Amino acid sequence: MKKENFYTIIIVALLLLNLGTLGYLWTERRQPQQVHMPPHQGQEAPLRFMADELGMSDDQFRNLRTLARKHGRSLDSIQQRINDARTSLYLLAKDSVLDTVKRNEYLKEVEANESAKHMITLAHFHDIRAMLTEEQQDKFNVFVEDMARHMAAPRQAPRGHKGPPPPLH
Repeated sequence: MKKENFYTIIIVALLLLNLGTLGYLWTERRQPQQVHMPPHQGQEAPLRFMADELGMSDDQFRNLRTLARKHGRSLDSIQQRINDARTSLYLLAKDSVLDTVKRNEYLKEVEANESAKHMITLAHFHDIRAMLTEEQQDKFNVFVEDMARHMAAPRQAPRGHKGPPPPLH
């Protein structure tokens, strides 16, 4: 076998291996991520999951749905203010000199509204708790502890994502 034929075979084999690897990565990336949602469908799934976990009555579930809508409207309003302040903040990058006074104003606006989101959510949980029986409140305490632990856990980056670049010093 000549050297040319040997190298040609090696190059073709490596090319096929690379194409196979790229194909695998492409199909792996296109598959939907596993979402660990309750077996219920639609936007009410988290509410139904909570109601099932706590053993809520139909009346309690209707109240929960009403509270959730009110909570969602409040958060939407605040999130819009956060988005507006962030947009204004990042638009400062268009100026040749950074206006630090405006920057600080926009950052304070974002911080204040982020805090408001947490306060509204905490009040929402207290409203839910107030409509529960004592037995349900015990289950609610466990539910909230699990949720808080889940929210505090570090989020894993998607597979293949290496994270942000290291900070510049």
